[in-house]
Formats: sequence, structure tokens, C-alpha cells
Amino acid sequence: MEFTTNSIPTIHGSPIAMTVDNSTRYIWVVEAIGKILRVDISTLQMSEFSPQGNLTIKLPVAIKIDPNTGDIYVAEHGEDAVFAFYPQNETFKRFQLHPDPEALPFGMAFDMHGNLWVAEHTINKIAVLDTRTGESAEVEIPLANPLAQWLTADSDGNVWIIEPGSAALGVISERVG
Repeated sequence: MEFTTNSIPTIHGSPIAMTVDNSTRYIWVVEAIGKILRVDISTLQMSEFSPQGNLTIKLPVAIKIDPNTGDIYVAEHGEDAVFAFYPQNETFKRFQLHPDPEALPFGMAFDMHGNLWVAEHTINKIAVLDTRTGESAEVEIPLANPLAQWLTADSDGNVWIIEPGSAALGVISERVG
């Protein structure tokens, strides 16, 4: 077994979270300084991207790839927002969820319809973002203090939630009846 390290382009970038896109053979990393890092698995070539103008990613905590489009999404913990990065043209877009400074977006998951589910772990809600229209809604978690941080979705359309504050595992199901 061999262990190697590779320095990222920005010395104090502080990598926070990562995900892999096996179709492109890239690893995508979100850095605490508000940048997204792309690492080519084959060559280890690295490129950093950051929003331009007035857009800034202030407190990134999670990164997720849209399995249908390859677009990259970053949960912004302090702004109740999600950033999209479009690798095709290297641009960013900010999606406001529900402007609640207590929401603190965290983990994300895509459902089978292409909606992005975002844990808002301090307000007992999950935001559901339609990435095509930018519209979002919220789903209430029916527990006193779930502190939901991480989500995943299965192929049956269920969204699973880890609820450490309630010592529980939750599931949101589309099934009726």
C-alpha cells in the first residue's frame, strides 16, 4: 500500500468536502475559502474556480454532483443558499432557499426527479430545490430536535435523513397509500 499527498493550488484553501464524478474522472473539492477545486484523477492536474463579481461562497460545507447534468452544487452554511457551478462554461449561480439565518444548509441529495434536497439542520426542515426553475419548498421534520445534517436518496424515490439529535434515521417517501 502506498500513501501520497498532493498540495492544492491555494496553500491555505482548507478543503472541506469532496465528491467524485466517475464519468469524467474528476474529484471535486469545496474549499473553505469559497473555491471549488477540480482534480483530474489520471493526471492529478488541479484547477480552482470561484464566483466572480458580487457572488461569494462564504461558508461551504458540502458538495454534490447532479447525476443527470454533471453540474456541481455547494451548500452554503451561513446564507441559506446553494451555489451551482456549471463546469461546461465555468460559471456560478446562487440559489436562495428560504431566507432564514438559522437554517444552516448542510448535506444534499438528488432525488429521481432531479430535485436537490438540502438539510437545514437547525430549523427541523429539509429544503427541496428544483434546480431547473430555482423554486424551492420546505419539508418539516416531525421531531423536536433532529439536527439533520446528511441526506441520501435511493432508487425508489426515498430521501433518507440521519437525525443525530433524535438518535434516529428518517425517510421521506413519495409512495402514497
